[in-house]
Amino acid sequence: MSNRRVPPPGRRSPAVSPAASEAPETLDAVGPRAPLVVVLGAEGKGLRQRTRECCDVLVRIDATGAIRSLNVSNAAAITLYALTRPVV
Repeated sequence: MSNRRVPPPGRRSPAVSPAASEAPETLDAVGPRAPLVVVLGAEGKGLRQRTRECCDVLVRIDATGAIRSLNVSNAAAITLYALTRPVV
């Protein structure tokens, strides 16, 4: 068991996680901001409940088609691009 822990909200940079297709906010709604922590879960099971509770925002990556989830490397790439692109 690891001793690493995510600090509670308000005691660190805002944490955003593209964790769930059922999340209320889209990744686009969050927009670029800094500083920021991106939290990614394991493929399959995703984030543990305690980790979800430590995130300030859970977001979804909207996609068209029947597939509702992405593998973690694709979710990471899309999230990092969306959160670091210049605001026009």
